[in-house]
Amino acid sequence: NRAKSFVPINMAAIPPNLLESELFGYAAGAFTGAGPKGKIGLFKAADGGTVFLDEIGDMDLNLQAKILQVRQEGIIYPVGSVLPEKIDVRVIAATHRDLEEAARSGRFRADLYYRLNVVTLELPPLRERKSDIRELVNHLLPEISKKVGKTVSRLDEEVENLFYLYDWPGNVRELENILESAANMAESRSILVEDLPKRFLEALSGRLRDKKAITSIREASDSAEKEMIQAVLNLTEGNRLAAAKMLKISRTTFYNKL
Repeated sequence: NRAKSFVPINMAAIPPNLLESELFGYAAGAFTGAGPKGKIGLFKAADGGTVFLDEIGDMDLNLQAKILQVRQEGIIYPVGSVLPEKIDVRVIAATHRDLEEAARSGRFRADLYYRLNVVTLELPPLRERKSDIRELVNHLLPEISKKVGKTVSRLDEEVENLFYLYDWPGNVRELENILESAANMAESRSILVEDLPKRFLEALSGRLRDKKAITSIREASDSAEKEMIQAVLNLTEGNRLAAAKMLKISRTTFYNKL
């Protein structure tokens, strides 16, 4: 039921010794330190709704058997209880691992894999969908601006070009991290090359196998801009205000570029 709870669980973020009690809850007095009234688990909290198991490929084999029981029979056993509890949940799982290969090698239960693998959505890495970068930046920057207490609303064109050249091994999380770092350094509404963290520029330089690549991109961009401004000034016979309007930039920006 989409009106019911949606409970996301990062399997890699919960210590293995606590995972079972977090997922399925525990009965009163189940172990030392257990609450006197017991505790409901995350699966029970999602009853009638959806559980999202992130990084399911990192789950212990013993716990996989209990997840399989939920999928097959719709029951859970809280830690320390001999009485099953009936639940009805939709299970969505995500992983960066190849579960099919893990199932073949015995690192993941094949029966659970086939129970989970009903509808599969593959999300390609950011390096294979770089056309999404602009939309992702437009989505992330407003929240980052609030977080850092600045109004940073766009990327300089040169920065955007560098973003398209980079392979983003850390995917969207890395993009968000680079944007937040640059937004903290930015002194205007635009993120400039000098605002980008050194580690990003060095990583990009290494990927291009040419440490002069960044300088070359900057020089090419500056050269193209210079030629355009000169051409527009010729068209307007030196009228700088008209030239700025034709280039669709503010007078201040135009004078800065001059």
